Amino acid sequence: MSQLAEINEKALEKVEIAKKDLDKTIKETIKSIPEEKGRILDLKKSWEVTIQKKCTLEIFESLHRDAEIAERSSCLVDEYKAEREFFYKLRF
Repeated sequence: MSQLAEINEKALEKVEIAKKDLDKTIKETIKSIPEEKGRILDLKKSWEVTIQKKCTLEIFESLHRDAEIAERSSCLVDEYKAEREFFYKLRF
């Protein structure tokens, strides 16, 4: 059981890192194009809802099982990285 807890803890740490990287990129994007701040923040909010729904659907077979946290975390990390890349490209 401690092994599962360790795996889940590491997975959750990766999610936090990806989320912080995304937030940093969004702040930098807003600095780069401040006139679009409202639309950027609106998209960020919508994207978060979509990511949560997408990851829940993607891991539906793992819900309420040992692998749920690790699989959800993996999905979230991938989605946050994709979102970060999108916002990063807006700056150029």
